[in-house]
Amino acid sequence: MSAADPLVELAQRVGLVTGYQATNGQWVQPSSHDLVATLRSYGVDLERVEDAGAALDRLEAARAAEVVSPVLVAWDGQLAPVAVRLGPALVMLRLESGQEWTEPAELSLQDGWLRLLRRLPFGRHELVLLARQGGAEYRAWILSAPRVAWRPVAGSERRWGVFVPTYALRRRDQPSAIGDLADLEAAFDWLATQGGQVVVTLPMLATFLDEPAEISPYAPVSRRFWNELFVDVRAPAARAGIDLGGAGTDRGPDRGAGLGDETTHGDGLVDYAGAWAPRRKVLAQLAHRLVDDPELVHWVSQHPLVEEYARFRAAGARHGRDWRRWPRRLPHDGDKAEVAFHVTAQWLMARQLARLQRKVSARGQLLALDLPLGSHPDGFDVWREGELFVEGISVGAPPDGFFTRGQDWGFPPIHPERSRAQGHAFLQACIRHHVAHAGLLRVDHILGLLRLYWVRPEGGAAGGVYVHYPLEELLAIIAMEAARAGAVVVGENLGTVPPEITEAMTAHGILGCAVSQFDAYDVLAGDERAVPMPSASSVASLNTHDTATFAAFWSGADAIDRAQLGLLNAEEVVLEQDQRARLRVALAARLGLAEPDPFDPVPAAAALLGHASQSDAALVVINVEDGWAEPNPQNVPGTVTERPNWRRRVAVPLEDWESHPGLVRLVEAVAQPRPGWVAATAAPPRLAPEAG
Repeated sequence: MSAADPLVELAQRVGLVTGYQATNGQWVQPSSHDLVATLRSYGVDLERVEDAGAALDRLEAARAAEVVSPVLVAWDGQLAPVAVRLGPALVMLRLESGQEWTEPAELSLQDGWLRLLRRLPFGRHELVLLARQGGAEYRAWILSAPRVAWRPVAGSERRWGVFVPTYALRRRDQPSAIGDLADLEAAFDWLATQGGQVVVTLPMLATFLDEPAEISPYAPVSRRFWNELFVDVRAPAARAGIDLGGAGTDRGPDRGAGLGDETTHGDGLVDYAGAWAPRRKVLAQLAHRLVDDPELVHWVSQHPLVEEYARFRAAGARHGRDWRRWPRRLPHDGDKAEVAFHVTAQWLMARQLARLQRKVSARGQLLALDLPLGSHPDGFDVWREGELFVEGISVGAPPDGFFTRGQDWGFPPIHPERSRAQGHAFLQACIRHHVAHAGLLRVDHILGLLRLYWVRPEGGAAGGVYVHYPLEELLAIIAMEAARAGAVVVGENLGTVPPEITEAMTAHGILGCAVSQFDAYDVLAGDERAVPMPSASSVASLNTHDTATFAAFWSGADAIDRAQLGLLNAEEVVLEQDQRARLRVALAARLGLAEPDPFDPVPAAAALLGHASQSDAALVVINVEDGWAEPNPQNVPGTVTERPNWRRRVAVPLEDWESHPGLVRLVEAVAQPRPGWVAATAAPPRLAPEAG
């Protein structure tokens, strides 16, 4: 295919990527068949390659008739003059606050150019144009956002924290219980005694908990509602006079209710069904007791979408998970008790998260949450937002050296133009939902703000096509909501990241990720090569939830695991193990360690963390499991049933973290004073969470 090919030109004009460089350096071009099929999924009227010319003509005609761009960005509240292809017209700007700006005081439309005469407040504002002849009405959105995302002020203190999934937390007195918000609060309390500031955890969004459970935090039912599994039911049950029964413990009488028992299998993995069943019963009782609670009633009035969400979940319980098979779009014959159950659970999660946020914020700590890339295809978001999501398409990744067949992540992409038509309201709601309680937001797969890999079932991951997204507009939404809440933004920019993403993150003050297990290979590039130092615009860690633990990386056991999954052959395992042995020797020499022991990773982990701690990195994060050399990861990407993803609990209970020699060594490595950054003395006012 050539650039002059009508199909290629059509694809490029729509926003499809007609060629890209793969991770192995090769240039990849989608086939004509894949381009045509993806264009059809996008909404282009196209059946055959030969139809591309006519489709291109229609597209050009439609764009020539466009009066104004559907989305405009006003960085720092200033909007450059905007071309408007319209004769005499009335113009009005409706601010997000409800205030209206009109000519001639705040704006003007003259000679085909729209100009704002005042600086805009931050927000998502609606522009309305009304033609004087014919009365046709045209609308657009203006996104007013800070050019640089909110950052804390510079100071003399440093920031460090820990990573641990909430579900993995456990206590001595409840060795089998799944972690909840009370345990997360206890992790913050421990961190405060160590001088740390940030707890990084996985998404705590709603998932399908009833059988068959679908527990991945990265395929949520909704990115606007919480996972009720993490509610601490003991405290509200005590206030409501619900007797949980059984002998008491220092955390409450939970044994009789089964809240601390039978929630792990014999292999020590979380049994979600076993954890959910008793909590569901308690939450149902709470919903019955609290139905008229004034605080709950008021909260619902401020979050009207929660009732629609609750009816959706109730309908699913009655008619099955696949809403496409329901007798009506949203049956109204659902169980009222089930609706009340979900409303109450969301209220309790929001209230407990708000309480946690107030407590940790008062002592300069931050909760760090992760924003998943997508939503479950059978979930509330896809059901409610209708055509915003592209049905019959999945997001994934092309084949690379790690996943030779490519990846299909199973959730549908958002249609970029349909999102623009709404001013990206859905993304705004998702961001706002998180930063209402999180002082740091990690945006998963930040490449998705620029392009996503669309995969069709019949084409497989190898036949996918990249589709462009409006990077500047999406960054404006993120920066706007982060600034309002006073939340730091981190972009997950690992792997092959194009220059556009790196440049945009730098320009807009978004932190990136510096992972030692990737960067350490630089020491093999030359005899005098120093261990890489994380930059000031990064969050430094040894690993992530999607990589091997440091113990597996240090020993090379991760290569054996990849071979067992069919991702490496025997020869490749030998090469990988040899390279890893050379890396151990080189790192030990650079870090001043004794002869490296592949089966004792803690000294090297402490040295690498200490090295990162002496950098200008904005944040250094310890994976607590590296303290006790955990060999197994929380997740193995590309696997579904092959590995027990999202189910492994920490081996050491919270009460023993303070005295565990390995974890103590890692904490000591990062707890040394160094230049860094501290929380602003006067953060912007935080917004109340919006469930919609």
